[in-house]
Amino acid sequence: MGIAQHHDAVSGTEKQHVADDYAQRLSDGIDRSMEVINAAYAKLLPREGQTPLSVPQFLCPYTNISECLPIEGEAKFTLTLWNPTIHPITIYPRVPVTQEYVIYDPIGNIVPAEYLPISIATQNIPGRTSSARYQHLFQASLPALGYNTYYFEARSFPGDPTTPELPASGAYVFRPRIWIRDHDRQLTILTDRSEGGGSMYDGSIEIMVHRRILHDDSMGVDEVLNETAYGKGLVVSGKHILLVERPEDSARLHRVGAQQLFMHPLATYSLPNTPSYANYSNIYRQSWSALSDMMPLNVHLLTFDKLTPKQYLVRVEHYFELNEDEMYSQPVTMDLQTLFKSIGTIVDMTELVLNANLPLSQLHRLDWMTKDQESSHVNMFRKLNFIDKCLE
Repeated sequence: MGIAQHHDAVSGTEKQHVADDYAQRLSDGIDRSMEVINAAYAKLLPREGQTPLSVPQFLCPYTNISECLPIEGEAKFTLTLWNPTIHPITIYPRVPVTQEYVIYDPIGNIVPAEYLPISIATQNIPGRTSSARYQHLFQASLPALGYNTYYFEARSFPGDPTTPELPASGAYVFRPRIWIRDHDRQLTILTDRSEGGGSMYDGSIEIMVHRRILHDDSMGVDEVLNETAYGKGLVVSGKHILLVERPEDSARLHRVGAQQLFMHPLATYSLPNTPSYANYSNIYRQSWSALSDMMPLNVHLLTFDKLTPKQYLVRVEHYFELNEDEMYSQPVTMDLQTLFKSIGTIVDMTELVLNANLPLSQLHRLDWMTKDQESSHVNMFRKLNFIDKCLE
């Protein structure tokens, strides 16, 4: 992950063999991550007292081009959506399918879903081998730091949709947002990947979605930037979110929106060996959250790491800047005991420096006197009493 954060990896200014190495390392990391994900779901999914056969979860990495080969033609499958943020969210998943399905939510209700055609432009993307011509679109509300599982069961009498196929409708790297504004309105664009952007003249934003040149520009890379796939120019399907709001409202919307875009839910699929939804719901827990209470909207959980059986490392961040929003730039208080009561009773806590390798009480910074004969050192240590169990 550290290698992939190198500025050449982010901006795409490395040589092709280096880019190939980045892709290989990230692919290996994803494969290893799936081992961790399956180990976690093996503990979270089964209900108490149930010891079902392990049904592996798997990713569909090409859903951005409406392709998920393992579920095509299956009579039933599950979609588990993990929300890595500490706030409940509502999303609209799209699942590419070759037939129409009935979708059950975690409490057994049938989910209203659209059965929409996949655009011809998407179907013709080079390298796409899926036979799916339709996709299910539905609303999913996910718990904070938890998951919901949706059960897909093929309709006994497949529908015959008559909806026609729809026709296809300088580089300063930014992620995840770029904006322009005047006194009345702010235009903000959120993106799911690094892209070049700038304002070439007043009132405009220009985004470079992709770069491809057939001749070396003699700017240092010493090779042409001609990315291809399957013998054709590379096609990548990404996402942009456009916000037009009052400047005083934009900070809240783009901060929260960027957080949800970057920490988007993880979708995994499985092919259950149960004969029906009723049987599946008796064996597996279809909804779970690690939190017992709501957390403030302007707080993000950076780290929740189990160090020993009875010791945890918790990092939280207030991700609104000072004076950025009238409400959400203010200090907040939260009760850690209430939030994490599912893991036990908090009896003690120690505040650490940001990299978590030293108690804050042991931190000694360079101290000097200002021209006003005041110390440059401000003692930021606050003793956290386990009775208060709160962090500001």
